[in-house]
Amino acid sequence: MSHNTKKHQVLGVLFANTPEGLQTYKRSPMDIAEELKIPVLTVAVLIKFLKSKDEVRSLFVGWDEGISYTSHYEITEAGMIAHTFGYYHNESLTSLKENIKDLFAILTPILSLVVAIVAILSSSSNRLEEKIEKIDGKIENVINFNKIETMRRSFDKIKKK
Repeated sequence: MSHNTKKHQVLGVLFANTPEGLQTYKRSPMDIAEELKIPVLTVAVLIKFLKSKDEVRSLFVGWDEGISYTSHYEITEAGMIAHTFGYYHNESLTSLKENIKDLFAILTPILSLVVAIVAILSSSSNRLEEKIEKIDGKIENVINFNKIETMRRSFDKIKKK
């Protein structure tokens, strides 16, 4: 699972858009980690990133540096917008598309090279077969000539007798 997907899930844990209206939850990194079944350190890193984007805020005033595992965090309006419109989910899909595009950009020349090598080898084997057939034909001509020459000599010997 990508970090962008995890960011989206963290925002989802802190926010719910229910038929009754918007609900925000105040959660600690430990609670978020338990719910998402990911390490607390990962949650701390994600919260630090989301805090830098002003999508999550700490409930302790003046606690701007670091992540406290016992403090609680809540989602901001920017975080609600990011979660509602699936910003991090879309980022994850975009990243996946770019990775696939890069993979094909790497594989295309490699596969082209393999196809070219196979084509060269197959054409070389065709030429080789043609040359072998020519040589076989020449050998048969020589053998036939030798047979004819041998028969002619035998005929000449018979004539002389």
